[in-house]
Amino acid sequence: GLIAVLIISCEYVPEIAGIRGKVIIAGMQDLSMCSIIAERQINGQTVSVVREIGASEAVPNSWQIFENKQTLPPDPATGDTMLAKSTDEYVFATVSDINGNFELMDLPVGLYTVTALKENTLGYVHTDVLVTAQAVTKIDIVLTATGSISGTVQLEGRTEDLRGTFVYAEGTSYIAGSDYFGNFIINYIPTGEYDIIFYHDGYTIAETVGVIVNGASDTPLDMVNLTNMGNVWRGDFIVEDMDDLEFISRYDSIIGDLSIKDTSLTDLDPLENLTRVDGSLSIRYNSSLASISGLNSLTFIGEELVIQGNSSLIIKDEVEAFAKLSSLGSLKVWINSQLEELGNLKGINSIEGNIDIWANAALNDLSALENITTVGGYLNLKDNPLLTDLTGLSSISTIGGYLKIEHNVGLESLDGLSSISTIGGNLEIMQNYELTSIASLADLDHLGGDLFYVWYNDLLPESDAIDLWEHLRDFHDFSGEKVIQGNKTD
Repeated sequence: GLIAVLIISCEYVPEIAGIRGKVIIAGMQDLSMCSIIAERQINGQTVSVVREIGASEAVPNSWQIFENKQTLPPDPATGDTMLAKSTDEYVFATVSDINGNFELMDLPVGLYTVTALKENTLGYVHTDVLVTAQAVTKIDIVLTATGSISGTVQLEGRTEDLRGTFVYAEGTSYIAGSDYFGNFIINYIPTGEYDIIFYHDGYTIAETVGVIVNGASDTPLDMVNLTNMGNVWRGDFIVEDMDDLEFISRYDSIIGDLSIKDTSLTDLDPLENLTRVDGSLSIRYNSSLASISGLNSLTFIGEELVIQGNSSLIIKDEVEAFAKLSSLGSLKVWINSQLEELGNLKGINSIEGNIDIWANAALNDLSALENITTVGGYLNLKDNPLLTDLTGLSSISTIGGYLKIEHNVGLESLDGLSSISTIGGNLEIMQNYELTSIASLADLDHLGGDLFYVWYNDLLPESDAIDLWEHLRDFHDFSGEKVIQGNKTD
């Protein structure tokens, strides 16, 4: 069968940025009139998909360009049919000449998805093609056969008129809409493997990963059910007083950020029906706030949960606080002087971003985090004087960024870190004056940063730190800088 091959290189061309290459079709001599488009990406998606879903000003998408490829005339100077056409500053199109050559020049710098099609039966797609300043990115395209993906979407609470669901291959311009009965078909998609996204305004987003497309055939998908998100607020919202809180309490989902800042609120009970915040949820500097029990129905926070500077907030024995939360991007808990616990985050198994817990004078319990196995970013624990151990972190095996444990003056051991095998960044343990052992890190077998830093932990034997560093150096190829000083010497 046909195999798609991508060869990319860059050459310096002063004052020019673009994409140039050649189309290859096995057994075919006339390689002209192959339609090629380059679309800029926005947050990992092509601009045509973003605009289609966002219902913004209509701009021709890939298929409209393909269908009107006859509007791309031969170059009047050479007669070659390879004249680039820009529909706007985001979408650029051309066709190949008889030898398969094409070029798209004077492109804005950025990431592109390049798509090619000939006679609907041969196609090609590649995402994340980088165009840099004063350089031409070279791509040789081998077209493959195309197929299709079909299926049916069901919408919770609706039995008829199921139109309006957008179904697309992630990162590409291959998109279709559901019909009255919920049926859809994505045509002319090149052979390969795709992740398929299902989006309908007001419903949860679904994804089917690893869908295989074969040439000249259809790939049927199982029925996809989308859950109604209820009343949806679109955009960011700031709560500054009770009137604001009562207004936003009408909504079940917020597609944006929710900020509760500098209020005199004592609780968040009006938010008891809020289930989803697609952006960040920020609760900052609310001096009278004593409880977050109103957030008990939350199941999803797309980005960061920030709890900062709430001087009356305790969260002790609030077993329902965040109990339904199953997805969270990052966690930041800063400067909450009376906070003793973190609520119930036991539905969270992984954090894509960071965990940052700093300057919480009364915090003594991390058990809310006990089911987290992976932290994609960094883990920072600093200035939490009542922590004596880290047992609430006992399930974490992988930290993508650095691990920093700094100035937790009551910390006696690192118990709770014994499952950690991988730290992608630096390891920094400093000024934990009661710390006597780092034995819990004995199974660490990968330190990806360039710094091993164990510094001024008064009761920690310096020899223990040296033993751990030598273990990483001798058996796990750590070659970064070692700073071990100010610890207990024999």
